[in-house]
Amino acid sequence: MRIYSAIRLGVQPTINAVGTLILVGSIALIALALFIPRLFGRRGGLDLLSGK
Repeated sequence: MRIYSAIRLGVQPTINAVGTLILVGSIALIALALFIPRLFGRRGGLDLLSGK
């Protein structure tokens, strides 16, 4: 709610920083979920995306 109300009043640099951190964190979690199966020698990870 605080982020939404701040956006209505004008975007502050802190809002941009929080959004960037959330985006980078999400990408990191997705990458981890794709590469962990390869670390343990199991099929999966990127193979899941290619359909092989």
